[in-house]
Amino acid sequence: MSEDYHKWFARESTPLSWGEDNVPEMDFLLDEMITSTEALFQSMTRRWDETFAQPMTTSSGGVLHTPGEALTFNLAHDGIHLGYIFSLRHAFSGKAATL
Repeated sequence: MSEDYHKWFARESTPLSWGEDNVPEMDFLLDEMITSTEALFQSMTRRWDETFAQPMTTSSGGVLHTPGEALTFNLAHDGIHLGYIFSLRHAFSGKAATL
């Protein structure tokens, strides 16, 4: 992935901080996320339960000890962001919400 991703999407970053950067469209980002996830799974086969040298503490205080725990946390965390993105996209499309 591009090193610019950290600048664009790191904690406390906003579209206002992107300046004149050419940030990829959402469809491109989603396609790239799927491809990189497949590569991650292939590289981590049989390593999901290996213990980190040092546990990682999330900003919400959760402590992650293995790649499997980190992946589980990250998938849930990113799913929340994706849900917000889709909700905003729907809200700005002008279509009425349906239940």
